[in-house]
Amino acid sequence: MKNTMRIIVAALLIAALPSCKGTSSLSPAFDSIEKETNLPTTTGNFKITYHFEYLSALADAAILQKIQKEMASGFFGPEYARATAVESAAAFDASLAGTYGVRPENSGFKWDGFLHLTSKAVMVGNNILACTVDRAEDNGGAHGMEQTHHANWDLRTGKRLSLDDLFAPEGMAALGEAIRAQILRDKGASSWQQLMTDNCYNPEAEVLPVENFTLTATDITFTYNPYDIACYAAGDTKVTLPLANLAGFKKEILK
Repeated sequence: MKNTMRIIVAALLIAALPSCKGTSSLSPAFDSIEKETNLPTTTGNFKITYHFEYLSALADAAILQKIQKEMASGFFGPEYARATAVESAAAFDASLAGTYGVRPENSGFKWDGFLHLTSKAVMVGNNILACTVDRAEDNGGAHGMEQTHHANWDLRTGKRLSLDDLFAPEGMAALGEAIRAQILRDKGASSWQQLMTDNCYNPEAEVLPVENFTLTATDITFTYNPYDIACYAAGDTKVTLPLANLAGFKKEILK
């Protein structure tokens, strides 16, 4: 009888413990694709490097495919987004020579350009995926261009999060004021007029919350790229606000 009871208890304990295989399939996992190539052009050379981090495993296959495709769209461009990250990268690679390898032969200067793409994907809490894409490009214009774009997904639903998902109406109403006040502190400016005069910022009323944000467990960071709220010479503007200080933030979203 004692041996039978031991066997029953042991069986119950084994059944209660998840297998290694089951644990792996439920946990979000990430992978990356990298490329470096130098394309000869009609007037010079064009160097392309990229590091694409993407969600590679998730229990829900449909959500995994949706997010992976949206990550590829934000990284390579919507025209190259395919069912899988590998297929998206292959479609982008196939376009490179035609897009960047040909320039007018009557160009008056030897043109050497580049495209650098980097993405970083991290988990925030147990259910939020935050991704940041940095893009730097010189394609023969007056100057190069650098931009940063963020996206955040709820892995339980596959939904890309917007500010309305994170803040109650009263929080949204106060968010713009918090952003503008933080910009003044970060720039060491005493007034918005000073920012407009010294750093060619837009009028204060035009600086509003943007969907280009990323989350951590404690903060939210908004990125305004060149020309978004100030001239090119001012560069980008990153504004980080502690979530604990923001009214109306839906704290349960990070649980």
